[in-house]
Amino acid sequence: MKIKNLLAIFMAVALQASVFEVYVFAENSSRQIWVDAVNGKDDNGGYSINDAFATIGRAKREAALINSDMSGDIEIIIRGGDYKINVYEREYNVYEYDYNDDKTIAEKNVYKTIKVNSTDLNFTAEDSGTNGYSVVYKAYNDEAPKISGERVIDGWTVYDEEKGIYWADAKGIVTRSLYVDGKRAVRARSEYNVMNSISALPDVTKTAFGHTTTDLSMAQWNNIKDVEFVYMDPKGWVAPRVKVEKVFVSGNVLNVKMQNPAWNILEYVWYKRDNYTFSRGPMYIENAFELLDSPGEWYLDKVKDKIYYMPRSGEQMDNITVPYAEELVSLEDAENIRFEGIEFCGTTYLRPDFGYIDAQSNGIRENPDGFEDEAPISAVSLKYCKNIVFSGCSFERLGSNAINILEGCKNIDIDGCELNDISGTAVMVGGVSSEYRNITDIVDVISDIDIVNNKITDSATDFVSGVGISVGMAGNVNIRNNEISNLNYSGLHIGWGIYSDAEEASAQNFGLLKNIRIENNLIYDTNILMRDGAPIYVRGKTGA
Repeated sequence: MKIKNLLAIFMAVALQASVFEVYVFAENSSRQIWVDAVNGKDDNGGYSINDAFATIGRAKREAALINSDMSGDIEIIIRGGDYKINVYEREYNVYEYDYNDDKTIAEKNVYKTIKVNSTDLNFTAEDSGTNGYSVVYKAYNDEAPKISGERVIDGWTVYDEEKGIYWADAKGIVTRSLYVDGKRAVRARSEYNVMNSISALPDVTKTAFGHTTTDLSMAQWNNIKDVEFVYMDPKGWVAPRVKVEKVFVSGNVLNVKMQNPAWNILEYVWYKRDNYTFSRGPMYIENAFELLDSPGEWYLDKVKDKIYYMPRSGEQMDNITVPYAEELVSLEDAENIRFEGIEFCGTTYLRPDFGYIDAQSNGIRENPDGFEDEAPISAVSLKYCKNIVFSGCSFERLGSNAINILEGCKNIDIDGCELNDISGTAVMVGGVSSEYRNITDIVDVISDIDIVNNKITDSATDFVSGVGISVGMAGNVNIRNNEISNLNYSGLHIGWGIYSDAEEASAQNFGLLKNIRIENNLIYDTNILMRDGAPIYVRGKTGA
């Protein structure tokens, strides 16, 4: 009896110890949580390779249960696979403006509240590492986990055999990008010659509401409100986008009325303020079925919910993807988190569907004084974060910026990553609006940012005023040992505008615009389309 009782007591204690061990670290220990998109289940235990969770979100919630008093890193080991994010719709306001004669804003009103397809993978304070240890999201061995916001489009059939056009159901997805075997296709557009400033419209004139032209063909186009004009300013550093409202023929002239509020904003931000004239018309016209005439072009008909594609020679139609999400990962008030060997891929950006009036680094500019520029959306965004690391990660097929490091971020490292095929700016550090230039609290300062050992290629593919790395109001930024190439605009863009003495003093007092170190970078093949830039472009006041 004594032996049996002792055995029972031993087993009970052992069982209690094993349960207790799940939630409490032994000294200097680390805990591993496993994720497997193929074989895992979210109702598994998650603490072994054969009992893995299925989603990163489930692993994140598990880590939040055991991170309050860490004595070692928590490692979330992610096996190869495609980790599709779930999106939710958050609201975003598009504004319209009334302007004074002196080109200042008289009134600002909400024109439309749109929905952003945002991510459910949000990291906050409760997901942070503690006691100086990190929560580490890392690829398993050499496997390649992907955090993805893209879906496969299948079921392609021949639409026009003579022209070689195929079509398929869009499945309700609204997107601005399409990829074939991972290669970006071209949204159907006209021919253009930007460097020689040849307009896409013959005999074009500018009117108060848009343009006139002697080319009457657009009068026969369908879905005219989805057609987008892409402009370029005479100096070659912004490329605004405005959609068509309607067209009508008067005599031998086609009248093109552009959509507001974007046209009105374009008028006041660039034409009436700086006398930048867009009277030569758009550099090219985009997003019309009638422009689908070259291999590698595609078109989305939102009315019919159909996607059309003209394949390139030798292409198969069995691996065509479109992005549906606009954001993949957000971090706010988070700290001590690392991402290692993760691929972030597949986003779109729908804000330009309502017009896109840009500035350098493809910021959104709707205020004529240029002091309220807004950062565009990004696949990965950080605000008020500390000690966040992206190491050996890749960022590909993204519809706007790849990474935005915004207000309050400190000690952020982007190290050894590859950023390729980015529609906007690859890495944006620091905003440029008045709230960044007139900081009154150290908590809002962006500082100690390291961007090192990265390879950035094919940035600003769509929003061509974007750059490789942009640094606005930030301090203590290291940009070192990066290879940056094949950009439509500048490689590096440092600083922003010309500041008043008071703004400069305020910024310098908080360590902003100081200690921006650029060392040992290889930058080449820049300014492919945009002229007023450089491999390294410094603007405004900076100091040591």
